[in-house]
Amino acid sequence: MGMGRFRWLQRIGGWVLLGLLTLGLVVGGSLPGSAQIPVPNLGTTPTEAPAPPSDVRRIGTIEVMPLVFQGQSLFEITAETVYNRSALGEQIPVEVRVRGIQESLSYIISLNDFSLFDEELTYSTIYDPDTLLVRVSILNEQTILTAADANRSAPQVLMTVTDRDAEYQGIPKDELAQNWRERLQLVLVEELRDRQPEALWEWLRLSAGVLILLLGMSGGGWFLRKRLSRRKHRLQLRQQDESPDRKNADSIEPETDPAWQLELLEALERYFDLEQRLRWLDFLRWLLTWGQITLWIVGIAVLIDALPLSQATALDVLISPLLIFLIWGAAGLIKRLVDLAINRGATFWRTQNVMGDVQRRSLRITTLANVLKGMATFLIYFVSVLYMLELLGFSTQSVLAFGAILGFAVSLASQNLIRDLVNGFLILLEDQFAIGDVIAVDGVSGFVENLNLRTTHLRDGEGRLIVLPNSLINRVENLTRTWARVDHTITVASDTNVHHALEVIHTVAQEMYDDPDWRSLLIEPPEVLGIDDVSHEGILIRTWLKTQPLKQWLVGREFRLRLKAALDQHHIELGMPQQREWHLDTAPSDAPDSFTNGHESPPSEDSSESSSKAIFHS
Repeated sequence: MGMGRFRWLQRIGGWVLLGLLTLGLVVGGSLPGSAQIPVPNLGTTPTEAPAPPSDVRRIGTIEVMPLVFQGQSLFEITAETVYNRSALGEQIPVEVRVRGIQESLSYIISLNDFSLFDEELTYSTIYDPDTLLVRVSILNEQTILTAADANRSAPQVLMTVTDRDAEYQGIPKDELAQNWRERLQLVLVEELRDRQPEALWEWLRLSAGVLILLLGMSGGGWFLRKRLSRRKHRLQLRQQDESPDRKNADSIEPETDPAWQLELLEALERYFDLEQRLRWLDFLRWLLTWGQITLWIVGIAVLIDALPLSQATALDVLISPLLIFLIWGAAGLIKRLVDLAINRGATFWRTQNVMGDVQRRSLRITTLANVLKGMATFLIYFVSVLYMLELLGFSTQSVLAFGAILGFAVSLASQNLIRDLVNGFLILLEDQFAIGDVIAVDGVSGFVENLNLRTTHLRDGEGRLIVLPNSLINRVENLTRTWARVDHTITVASDTNVHHALEVIHTVAQEMYDDPDWRSLLIEPPEVLGIDDVSHEGILIRTWLKTQPLKQWLVGREFRLRLKAALDQHHIELGMPQQREWHLDTAPSDAPDSFTNGHESPPSEDSSESSSKAIFHS
């Protein structure tokens, strides 16, 4: 038992000692005995090395980078992996090696001082493109590529082909050197020939031809746009003539013609067919404009790309603006195509059901089409902006995350926005009002010019634009929903022959209903309701005229004009407040008590007339 207990004590002591040593290594010698145990300095390991530049690929112990010269990727260069670029020592990073090769190649194609009008000049570069020759040579047991021409016997070293390059390519070093020599020979000769005077003269001739072509196509596009504009103007005039809302439109008689809704539907079909054609004309004019701009951009890009001295920068300069322009143009094209599809669907929906209120359905369809077009426009341009940011190097994920955070913050700061959207959706769903209605909301009224999920735009009688957030719309008075009414009242004198007055008013209303110019605006025969009130002002007579939506004001003005002329013709006087005068000495027995008993001492008999009379309203 003693030996077993001793072994357990040994084990526990060993584990305790091991724990103390481990703790000493972790805290770096904070324990007394830890100073006697050295901690090795491991330095920077490959797993801890920072990432190389973006255009450098690290593959194990080598790094690879493409050799790009004059906008062309020639081949890939390798070098030993550099884990710490701040302490290179004798190591050469692959990007430094590539930069040195690029500088050597640029020297071969560099220009001498020259003039395009110097007839004795045979070539304008330092090296002759006709005699330039790239060779494979051996120097200090290294395989190198050199360049020379007939005027320079001393070769110019271009680059070294290493064993690491051959291992990465998977072919012998001599074969790799020959492949690279042929590639450099073709590229350097081509670049040298593009820098000669005859190449510049060729570019000038190309520029003149491209410019003439662009001007000719621009002139043709301008001519087509003018023709489309004239065509649009003619269609607009025709649309005004065929509008179903014109006062002088064909007469529609609901009682005698059971198919009056079909006639209104046919008028709407013609009207919206012209509107669809107008939208197509606008789309074609937009397409011509953007097509001309695109042609000029492409022409300029071709010229810059063909210019020998700018081939290296043409792609870099034009690619981003051109892509942004094309994306924005494509977004505009998609937006207009979607608008045309929505308008086409709205027109088809209008013509499907001939029963019910055709005009009301037309207003609602117009409102929903505008809301759908607005939502589609937002989504299309939002996606386009994200795609452009992606092309420019921004992370769309960070943009979306920032937008989500911003949207959440805005929703917390402005909760009315959510109520606006919800109430706007309910307005559209329940068809409370639509674009083209006249409504009254919380003390303001006007014509609904625009309606979206957030706001409602009203135009009042004085031309002021009133913008109402949808969350503030609690009670709506729609003055033009389905039908409207002229609620006309007139007060005639108390001594008027009431039956005669009623007959005159009924005759005027019936004549207006029978008038072909006004019959299409009146839905039902007018109703003379009779006497609504009798007062000291006279006799109040009320008349109702049921009209088409938005036509109650036009019909009411015409009815009042005709009624005034008829009353004057029949000598019927309008009512006015009545007054009765009593003198103190002739006050009747039924005079008010306040008159006879209102004074402690009545005025004397010789008082003036102006002070001895009182006025009472009956």
